[in-house]
Amino acid sequence: MEPLRFTRILAVGGGTHTALAAASLCADPEITRAGDPSCADSVLDAAVRHRCELILARPRAGAKFARDWLRRLLFESPCPVCVIPGGATLSLDRALVRLSLTPRGSRLLSLAASLVRTAGGEELLAVHNSFDYDVDEQPDLSERLRTRDELAIYRFLARAHLFGVNVSPIREARPGEAQALLGVARRRGAGLLIVDPGGDDGPVWQWNRREVLKVATHSEVPVLSTGLSNDDRTWRRVLRERVFTEHEPKFG
Repeated sequence: MEPLRFTRILAVGGGTHTALAAASLCADPEITRAGDPSCADSVLDAAVRHRCELILARPRAGAKFARDWLRRLLFESPCPVCVIPGGATLSLDRALVRLSLTPRGSRLLSLAASLVRTAGGEELLAVHNSFDYDVDEQPDLSERLRTRDELAIYRFLARAHLFGVNVSPIREARPGEAQALLGVARRRGAGLLIVDPGGDDGPVWQWNRREVLKVATHSEVPVLSTGLSNDDRTWRRVLRERVFTEHEPKFG
């Protein structure tokens, strides 16, 4: 496996801010500007036309179209989307990735580690949230399950391809997935939050489009939505050629 590098980048708004963010992901990026950044269709069409590998977006604060525009980008983009809040700076020195103990979670973890390795980052925080309302009311049982979850996380990490990156597992027990991710990002000073908008094998209430939108709209740091779950063949080919070049271990 080779570390992933984004080279063809579509910049949406932000001017020099998005250019600097692109430079932090690639030493010599090919940057294209969207014709009409306020129109989601225009942005998505430009991404396809220029065969972009990443959309870097800095939404205008308070724009009426912002939520619907963001929803279109997150769930319909043919490639990954990085949303940069106003006043935030993209940094991979300490990135945070949502950790799901599933095959898709393994791919997301490897992709995040690949990006951190490419950027020369210091640490990748891998956050696994496990919450059950019934268990939360029984302290003894909750503690036993915490120990079980932590062992499962370490076994999972031992079988994942981490590109030699320092990965720090964090087990949270919050009723909301977005709340857990944003809380850790704030406490630990993460410079980038990495998620995939697709569902996994967990409860549908735990990770769904509403939670994805909460992360993207309330985060104080840039959020990268990887697009592992989308159906675009071009992006899947990029991943096969650059990141997932070997057979994956089975997780169960």
